[in-house]
Amino acid sequence: MADAPRLASDPGLQLCPEFADPEYGILRQGLVAAGQVASDAAATEHLIAIWSAHNAAKRALWAAQVEGDRLADADRLLLEAEARQHADDAAAEEALLAREKRRPQLGTLHFDRDAPSFLDQRPSAYALHKLAKGEYVELWYFTVEGCATAGNDRSTAEEAYGITRTDDTLALRPLAAHRASRQAVPDEKLTWDQFCAGNSELQLAVEAADWPAAHVAMLEAFFYTLSRHPFTRRPRGKDALLLYQARLRRHWHTRLAQDEGYNLSNIKEDLLNEMLQEIASIAHEDRISRLDRFLAASEEHDRARRVSYRAPPVRERRSATPPARRATEPRARPARDYAPSRSSARESGFSKGAGASGRATCAICLGPHLFGDIAKCRSSTLWSGGPARSSRNAAGRIVSPDGAVLCTDFQRFSGCANTSRAHLHECSGCGKPDHGAAKCSLAQRA
Repeated sequence: MADAPRLASDPGLQLCPEFADPEYGILRQGLVAAGQVASDAAATEHLIAIWSAHNAAKRALWAAQVEGDRLADADRLLLEAEARQHADDAAAEEALLAREKRRPQLGTLHFDRDAPSFLDQRPSAYALHKLAKGEYVELWYFTVEGCATAGNDRSTAEEAYGITRTDDTLALRPLAAHRASRQAVPDEKLTWDQFCAGNSELQLAVEAADWPAAHVAMLEAFFYTLSRHPFTRRPRGKDALLLYQARLRRHWHTRLAQDEGYNLSNIKEDLLNEMLQEIASIAHEDRISRLDRFLAASEEHDRARRVSYRAPPVRERRSATPPARRATEPRARPARDYAPSRSSARESGFSKGAGASGRATCAICLGPHLFGDIAKCRSSTLWSGGPARSSRNAAGRIVSPDGAVLCTDFQRFSGCANTSRAHLHECSGCGKPDHGAAKCSLAQRA
């Protein structure tokens, strides 16, 4: 059954027409003629009854229509309320998710755990990054000083980023992981206590960096062997061990990068002895250099005192005799030199065989110099005008034409009795091994 058409207005507000009026006369006459009613009055009542029945049906439809509209409005309002509720719930959930994203991601709390009794100091991000790549890292980063420096710098350094190249691609990386500390100390300059503390922390760090077990074990054996080596009880032995581990460990990492790693834990005693001789030679040259500087300063001081000293003026003695009666004027006393001279014992102790003039043969130009001026000579020619065979390097040490460091003691009259490889016995003037510069035939004679 098709739905009834909607009513535009309330039929209860309609009034029954006046069917007795003349305008409905034809309708009344038609009813009488058709035999449906007997009279005109009956026709009027019949028309009123038909209209009333039709209006009552419309009123019922209107009431049903109003009720349907009310129910439809209620359903619509309910749907709208539910839609608004869903929208509000979705907005609240989205806001909660956004807030959760902004909230710091913290780990799980374990209320049954207590705080640690000791706080470990972590090395810098730079050192850990180098270990993660399997590269060489100075032990200083794992000492107490290195970890303390990393802790002070970590709060600001981790916020700075820089551009780095990885696999032909530019990327932003934290600068803390790629910038070495300006306070880092080379391995060979560490103290023995710093070395012991640093290698212990390094061994823990390489395990945490997931290095292969064989590499970790070799490093442990290497440091253990060095810490128990007899050189720890010899003069300058610890310095030699520090130099050995610095050079060998760096060389080991270089060879590892070339797939040519070797057994680092086997200590090469001959190489260690050479490094000990190298350290002793450097210390010896340093002592000579300090002595030369001291003597030069003393000579300069004495020279300044001689220049600045003036003899006191000679006063004439007053006499009761008038000047005209004196036969001759009194002669002034000669000025005396009150400047003290340097100790001859100090001069003779520096170079046996030098003359009383305080001069010795220079190992560079082969001419006589004062002791304080020997270390200053940078001449490229001999005293005679010919080319000088030897020179001084940046450290002030005497070197041959091929750059080999020559023994300083050997160039003196007394010579050198040391036969180690670190003492190269060769004349700086002519290159012969049987005499030094002081006895060379090319040296200037007094």
